[in-house]
Formats: sequence, structure tokens, C-alpha cells
Amino acid sequence: MPVVSTGVLRCYLILALFFLALCSNDARAESVTLFRSLAGNLDFTSAGGTFRTSNANACAIATSASAMLPALPAQPNPADNPTVREAYLYYAASANAVGFADDQVALTLNGSVLNLTADRTFTTTFPFNGTNYPFYGGFEDITAFVQANTSAPGVSGTVSLSGLDVNDGAPHCAVSAVVGGFAVVVVYEGPAEDFRVVNVFDGFQFFRGSQVTLAPDNFVIPRRRSTASNWSSPGRVTQAIRARWAVSLSS
Repeated sequence: MPVVSTGVLRCYLILALFFLALCSNDARAESVTLFRSLAGNLDFTSAGGTFRTSNANACAIATSASAMLPALPAQPNPADNPTVREAYLYYAASANAVGFADDQVALTLNGSVLNLTADRTFTTTFPFNGTNYPFYGGFEDITAFVQANTSAPGVSGTVSLSGLDVNDGAPHCAVSAVVGGFAVVVVYEGPAEDFRVVNVFDGFQFFRGSQVTLAPDNFVIPRRRSTASNWSSPGRVTQAIRARWAVSLSS
């Protein structure tokens, strides 16, 4: 049921998508569906990083990936400063075996380390010219960790992921299909924010030479803007094999 308010309602649609630009009939791939819906005086910020280290060498990866986490807005009255409502980690990588998913990684935020076991994992396989190319993704609710270690309002933070098993060898390397990346989403609330609905949709899907059509609901769009973070690996299999996390907003 759509959320209705008699006041001003601004609705944010967060699409936490892992898209790999290929097509697959793998039954273990998960369609994008509504995962979480939040309402209140909310906004959000996000960050993402890649394990890829070179545009020239599609097989070169690092042991960790990092990104700057934008600051929460500082208010003139400190009592109005926002606090973290919820936070999520998503990651994706090329796998070393069909059905494999690395569920144990380490997330570092402002120097504090969280060794975690993913709440959920996703797997899918793309068969191409007689060879299987497996990929996987993971999700973890990191709310408590971010609440305890986030920077003060007005101060940006540093977030990194390590321990992710990224297959940079056969068969992915030969067709430039090595993928590895992560994204962090932080939903925050405070009295200075407008009343909004935040819908989180996620899933793990392949597509190639086609399109993925979504029909999300539980929001109204007075106007729309969008942003996205993606990790791509151009190669011979397709123009871009990418694990993608995207954010689409309406406000």
C-alpha cells in the first residue's frame, strides 16, 4: 500500500542492485524486490569502491577497496544533528567456482574493523561458449557498527572492504570478466530533514543485450533524480560486465 501523508511527503527510492551485464537463466539469481521501507525525517548517503586497480589490465585487483563516506550534514543547532537510522553493506565479485559465495569479509570504518559473516549471499552463473562464469554478491546490515563508528556531522569518513575472494584467474581473466566491488548505504534521520519514505529494493540479476524492467511501488514521485555506483570490467564477453549498485531518488 502506498504511504500517504497530509503534509509534504518526499519519497526516496533506493535500488540496491547487483547487475551483471550478461543474460542468464540461473534459478539462483534473485529478482529485484522490495527489501526495506522506512518513513520519517530521513535522508541518506552512500559510498562505493572497486578492487580493480588498472584500466589497462582487467585482471589486476587489490586486496582491499576503499572510499570516502560523505559527511552527515551538521546543523547550526547541534541538537538537530542527524543520527544513523540504518546502514547496509553490499558487495559483489567474480567467483572461483559455480555456487561459491564468500560470506566472510572485513569492513573498516574510520579505523574500526568489523569482521562479518554476510546476512545474505547471492550467486549466479553465465554460460558462454561452453564455459561457466560464476559471480556472487553479499549483503550485511551494518547499522550498529556504523552508529558506533561514524564521523561527527560535517566530517567525512573513510570506509574500506578487505578479505573479499575475487577470482582474478581462469576463466574470468581470459575474457576480462574479473569483478570486485562494494557499496555502503547509510540512512540517517534528524529534525532538520523533510518527511520522506525510503524504499530499499535489492536483488542479483544478469542481463545482456536486453533490459531489466522494474515496477517498484510504495512511493509517489513529484520529481526525480538518480545516481549510481558500478564496477565494470570491459572485455570480449560483452562491452561491460558489471556488478552494479544504483540509487534512484525522488524528492
